[in-house]
Amino acid sequence: SSGINAESSRYFVRGADDDGNVANNVETEQIVRHAGQVASHVNTRGSIPLYWSQRSNITYKPYVKLFNKENQKDVFVRHMQQQIALYGKNVCVSLIDDKGKEKEIWQ
Repeated sequence: SSGINAESSRYFVRGADDDGNVANNVETEQIVRHAGQVASHVNTRGSIPLYWSQRSNITYKPYVKLFNKENQKDVFVRHMQQQIALYGKNVCVSLIDDKGKEKEIWQ
C-alpha cells in the first residue's frame, strides 16, 4: 500500500492507495508574524492521486503504468475529500508532463 502510511524512495512508490492516501506526501507550513498579526500558509504535495506506478530504471523519467482504471475517479475523489477536510479550500497545481512519459496520466 502506498500513501502517507508507507515510506519509500520517490521512484519506488507512486500513486494512491484505496483510501486516497498518496505516496511521497509532504506538508509544509509557513507561519509569518508581523506587527502583532499571525498568518499561516500550508502547502502539500504528493504523488498523483490515481492508481499508477513507475518502475525505477536508469532513465531520468521512467515510463508510467496506469492500472485499475475503472476506479480512478473514486480514489481521486477520496484524496480530495481528505485534503478539503484537513485544509478547507484547496488550490491545485498540476506538474504532470502532459507531452512526455506522464502523458497517459494527463489523459
